[in-house]
Amino acid sequence: MCILFLVVPYLLKFLDNLTNIYVRFNRKRLKGRTGEEDCRMALSTLYNVLLTSCKVMAPFTPFLTEVLYQNMRKVSDGAEENIHYCRFRQEEGKRGERIEESVTRMMKIIDLARNNRERHNKPLKTPLREMVVVHPDEDFLEDIAGKLREYVLKELNIRSLVTCKDTLKYASVCAELDFSVLAFEKAGEVTIATHCLKLTDIKPRMMLAKMR
Repeated sequence: MCILFLVVPYLLKFLDNLTNIYVRFNRKRLKGRTGEEDCRMALSTLYNVLLTSCKVMAPFTPFLTEVLYQNMRKVSDGAEENIHYCRFRQEEGKRGERIEESVTRMMKIIDLARNNRERHNKPLKTPLREMVVVHPDEDFLEDIAGKLREYVLKELNIRSLVTCKDTLKYASVCAELDFSVLAFEKAGEVTIATHCLKLTDIKPRMMLAKMR
């Protein structure tokens, strides 16, 4: 039972990503609008992911996965009669960590842009002329402006996407004095909730304010 509780959060996150990222962003491919070969590849990928998911979930949800498997079994020749007879592949596959990182970056930009739209009362149905993505990492900008550019533009209803590496072009960094710390350094002690902290207990330091 403890193992089940540990698995469920990861499973829910996985299903959420599968539905709201892969399926949602690849509707054209899954419907065959990008060519027959590309459609077959997209559907094959989705089929294998669902089949593997059923195999993993079978010990915890035996009846549900059996129903799902019987539906998938109709389009697969030579498939086992029961989900519980299926075996996992013995060869180890390569994990696309670079792809996962790129998609994670894309979703981060999309979430930030959505929040920014809400703060400025700009609903998604209203097209925007341009969006500027500022980040010091060239790889980050390449991910957003490269193969994932079309997804970002469509998801955010934006006509043009511009990237910029110079963070100071659109933001400024300033240092603000913390007068409570300065007073503490002068007095040598400060009382917080009846606790007296001396200079030897705390190491004051000045921090830069967040970019605005």
